[in-house]
Amino acid sequence: MNAIRGAGAALLLAALAGCVGTQPDNPALVEARQTYTRVSADPVAVRNAPLEVRRAEEALRRAEAAQAQRVNTNEVSHLSYLATRQAQIAQEVGALKEARDAIAAAGLRRGPAGWR
Repeated sequence: MNAIRGAGAALLLAALAGCVGTQPDNPALVEARQTYTRVSADPVAVRNAPLEVRRAEEALRRAEAAQAQRVNTNEVSHLSYLATRQAQIAQEVGALKEARDAIAAAGLRRGPAGWR
């Protein structure tokens, strides 16, 4: 009987330890991951703003590392916010460069007389 109680207690402690070991994801971190995933799959951003996409990835890694190291929630939220904003910057820079290229191509097609 004591062996059964001991095994049951050990099982309960193991289950509780598993629950304590997992930390729910910070909502800001979830948003940062989603934003980065969307931007990193955007061919316009990847082609026209690779440096900004890389910076967004690095910012996301810092936020994820803070979460994994159990840094306080406010810090994880802040780092996640920065990662989200960096991903948004990458998307906007990519779109801006795409628009500039389209304008330049249109100007070449029209020629100098087309600007009069």
